[in-house]
Amino acid sequence: MGISSVRHFALFMLFLNLPWAPAYNYTASTSFAEGPYIAKPGCPSKCGDLTVPYPFGIGVKANCSINPLFDINCNSSFDPPKAFLRDLEVVGISDTKIRIKNKLATICPQINNSTGSVFNFSGTPFSLSNQNKLTVVGCNHVSLMSKGPELDTYISSCVAVCSKPQELSNGSCSGIGCCQASIPKGLQYIDTTMMFLNDLSGDSFNPCGYSFLAEQNSYIFSVSDISDPSFANRTMETVPLLIDWAVPNLSCNDSSGIICEGESVCVDPGTTLGGYRCNCSRGYRGNPYLSPGCQDINECEFNLCHPKAVCINLPGSFNCSCPPDYLGDGAKYGTGCIFLPPPNKTALYAGLLIGSGLFILAAVGFWLYKVLRKRREKQLKQSIFKRNGGLLLQQHISAHDLVLDISFTEAESFRFPNDGSSWTQDAGS
Repeated sequence: MGISSVRHFALFMLFLNLPWAPAYNYTASTSFAEGPYIAKPGCPSKCGDLTVPYPFGIGVKANCSINPLFDINCNSSFDPPKAFLRDLEVVGISDTKIRIKNKLATICPQINNSTGSVFNFSGTPFSLSNQNKLTVVGCNHVSLMSKGPELDTYISSCVAVCSKPQELSNGSCSGIGCCQASIPKGLQYIDTTMMFLNDLSGDSFNPCGYSFLAEQNSYIFSVSDISDPSFANRTMETVPLLIDWAVPNLSCNDSSGIICEGESVCVDPGTTLGGYRCNCSRGYRGNPYLSPGCQDINECEFNLCHPKAVCINLPGSFNCSCPPDYLGDGAKYGTGCIFLPPPNKTALYAGLLIGSGLFILAAVGFWLYKVLRKRREKQLKQSIFKRNGGLLLQQHISAHDLVLDISFTEAESFRFPNDGSSWTQDAGS
């Protein structure tokens, strides 16, 4: 096997042992706030910096939403205008969630002041997402969260303790100066209150304690938060609260009334409150609640193929193919395109020349073998001939042939008479 063949074989085996990644595992953004169809025809889609996609709609009783509960009040008295869902300021709307400005419960023992925090979405298709975390910031403070005014309806709590700043650590929220706890999904009413642990002392470095719901990973504890008097206002502005939403009154099991348009599917929101949502099918994006529905994504625009590969967009998908002399799936995050060098022409020609030379050599060798074999057979016959008196026989035959030759020569001197008389000898014989 030549060096070039060994190289090709090694590359092929390497290709077989490469970790195959799902080349077409890419899922492009399917936000229904993208594409040409965002808001209901004839309705605005922007309130200040916020994009408001259907089934939500800008304007109270403006017939721009799927349901009056989805009406967004765009308050233009602010610059830029601000969007409100009832009395809650909306800072973002996605396929499954609404982000709103936060509320905090506080307690300041030194000035004997405390405030609670209540969220009430009863009678609406909205609920608090379980992706929020009950968060407490403070020293020797307890937060209690209930889903009703009764004492037996507590659903979560969290305790943060500390006695001096040196115990605190930036980024740590495990109970020392900061704690977090999970909440169940489907909550539509919560009441958060705070308590101070009197049997533990708190120094002036922590005048107040705070409790709030925070979108997971949206709040990172800092030691300075313990004593920062602007913490409450800053947190309300920078740490959003997540709200789950769904189209009410119907479910995906209903055969009629579902408004999921082209290239979309109906999904259960999973909030335990019923309703449904529409999602664009894989490889499509747009607003699934508005005709004509979701549009095909041209994945080739996202450079998902290997630089050497050719990208072909397909309905809901795409294909990457490697050029000649390359091996692989062609995907940027897959095996890509591995170059397989073509056979070396010099080596090819040398191989052909050597092969031809070997063939000619074999042919000449075979011819010489035949010649030598014939010569050997002739010599063998001569040897056997001599061994068995062949020379004497040959001499005897030669002498006999001479006698016969003389006899016939003499016989030619006689003529046979035409008239049947006796033989006569030619004159002069």
